[in-house]
Amino acid sequence: MPTLPHKLLLGSALIALAALAHAADSTSGASDATGSGATSPSTGAAATTTVVPNPANSAATDPYVQRREAASKAKAEYNAKKKAAKEDYKAAKQAIDADMKASGSAAGAESSGSSGK
Repeated sequence: MPTLPHKLLLGSALIALAALAHAADSTSGASDATGSGATSPSTGAAATTTVVPNPANSAATDPYVQRREAASKAKAEYNAKKKAAKEDYKAAKQAIDADMKASGSAAGAESSGSSGK
């Protein structure tokens, strides 16, 4: 039975071999595509560029990512509704304050006029 250092050494060796095999597969595929000699320069240039998909447009398959995106969307909707409600409240409060001020100044004018007599 191997000890812990031997297990670590064996595991890291396996990881290194897997990485080497992956690198060899990716380079051999690229050399086959460009090494045939029948490709045009524009095709060879297109073969070397990589297309990176936009993560915002692609549907996530990881359930944790889906949950995080759903929570983010829900939070944004909540904040938008909260902001709209706050603006409505402020507008209503300003209207009420303006009415109170107008009625207060009218009542004040009446009281000052009656006290002058």
